[in-house]
Amino acid sequence: MDCIAWVALGFVTQITFIKRLYQLSPEQFLAIEHVM
Repeated sequence: MDCIAWVALGFVTQITFIKRLYQLSPEQFLAIEHVM
């Protein structure tokens, strides 16, 4: 796999993760943000 493919894959994974975070309630979001 070349560099661009890895970057694209990571980007898609990040977007999916962010979308999932926005589906959570504010309390859960703050808890996860605090851990990170």
